[in-house]
Amino acid sequence: MLASIFGEVLALYTARMSRLSVVSAQQKRELFDALRNGDMPPFGDFDEGVWREAKEKGEVQMGTTVFEPNQISYEFIYPGGEGALVLRVTVKPPERIVYMPIPRWVVDSIWQGEINGSPVFESEAREMVAEFVASLEPEANRPLFAPPRPTGKD
Repeated sequence: MLASIFGEVLALYTARMSRLSVVSAQQKRELFDALRNGDMPPFGDFDEGVWREAKEKGEVQMGTTVFEPNQISYEFIYPGGEGALVLRVTVKPPERIVYMPIPRWVVDSIWQGEINGSPVFESEAREMVAEFVASLEPEANRPLFAPPRPTGKD
């Protein structure tokens, strides 16, 4: 019985480790720790000239993480008196990254910001699920990575 429970826990842990948020947080922390110690990034593609120049500026700060379908870019900022330098380290993910759009069946209730499902006919639900699955295909999904357009009054 204990072996069975251990197996289930290990399976859950392994599944958790393959989540993009976990993988990217671990990679970013490993890169940041290396840079903070004055070391070259231990993995990923980056401009060595920028790294050498940035290393001379001093203390590093974490910047943004940018996700694209076939790469993750981690930015590290080196502030300085003559302006900051940004070192970008690009890593190839273990699998394609998709942008998860909000499905049509999700209803945003203005009251207290609740998000709920919605009642629909089964045929309509199957159509929406098919539409959602189709949005994960590479050509349909790529435009979803674009920054959101500003909203406001016309």
